Amino acid sequence: MLTAEQTTLWNEYVAAEGDRIRYVFLPALDRFLTSVTDTPVEIWRDWAYGIAQKHLDQEDPFPIRFRLFTEAIFPALLQELRRGERDCARWLSGFTSLIFHRKECQAALADEGWSRKALLRLALEQHPEDVLARGQLIEEIADDLDYTLHELPTGVLYDQHYAEDGAR
Repeated sequence: MLTAEQTTLWNEYVAAEGDRIRYVFLPALDRFLTSVTDTPVEIWRDWAYGIAQKHLDQEDPFPIRFRLFTEAIFPALLQELRRGERDCARWLSGFTSLIFHRKECQAALADEGWSRKALLRLALEQHPEDVLARGQLIEEIADDLDYTLHELPTGVLYDQHYAEDGAR
């Protein structure tokens, strides 16, 4: 869990974020991240888990800023993923949009061969009953199949005279 000082800084940041005034919440975020990154990840790992779980599993609308993700949440989840901690693979796969915009995050996952589908498969290996990971993996595979099918000529999908006869 966070230290008392970090908890105070986090609460100040959350309050500032609620005002949605950029010049107010960014310095609060800076103070929090400076405090967190100056301490070992083991101190704030559980906090990072909680943020990931709220955001992804409970659909908490609190915004995850790029710096918050890359400096605090991502390192904690990546470290624990390497240790085989349950749910980290699925949570990291859920942050694909943030990872996509950060080359250092992409590189860290690519170095170990973890794509979104690989993370979801790992999540299912670690916890076969994880219905969220299973559903997300099915969606990923279906999206790939849908994308691939649009490349097939119409004659392959239907028959060679489909274009002449119109839709059936």
